[in-house]
Amino acid sequence: MDATQDDLIAERVIDAKEKMRKGQHLLALDAVCHAVAATARNEYGDQSAGDAARFKRFIKDNMEIITRGMSCGILGVMGTLRLPNVFQSVRGIKDPSLQDYVDLEDIVYSVVRCCLTHESKLPSGLSFNEKHQLSTGHAQISLPIDLVYGLMFAVMAAPSNAGHTSGAGLSLNSPSGVSVPLPELWGQSERIRKLLVP
Repeated sequence: MDATQDDLIAERVIDAKEKMRKGQHLLALDAVCHAVAATARNEYGDQSAGDAARFKRFIKDNMEIITRGMSCGILGVMGTLRLPNVFQSVRGIKDPSLQDYVDLEDIVYSVVRCCLTHESKLPSGLSFNEKHQLSTGHAQISLPIDLVYGLMFAVMAAPSNAGHTSGAGLSLNSPSGVSVPLPELWGQSERIRKLLVP
């Protein structure tokens, strides 16, 4: 029997959580980006906008949950998080000489998701850290690897994912250390927002 798209979304989240536990951060990012893409399709439908527009809209609409889930001191950003554009030749990102800043949703889609999917690596200019810090330097952006958790929380909070029961026996920990069973979080946007308050 084939798994439904909803089952696959849940399995991608569970896979991302497991990959994080094993320290396989790029594989976790890849898995959660697939869950974001499928959830964005469910949230916004197959409107005329393509995958990229839906994915970026989902990130932007869920920026508060994502940044709180990243637990890096930029709690509750609403709307857009802009960072210096250090990406020279990433398709979907304008040349730094034409655009000084790039939005987090563009980085997550074009730099993380597309580069991992199509090239199986991240480009120069982007790294991830385990220090819970977002930092920028000369031609470099370093994001907290906890971005994976922020994206997982956003996927789980989506109304279109309500009713999942996947993840029995697994839990997610909030930045404040509260552990909640995974099946209790699907589609629970307000509960997730409260969990993410430090």
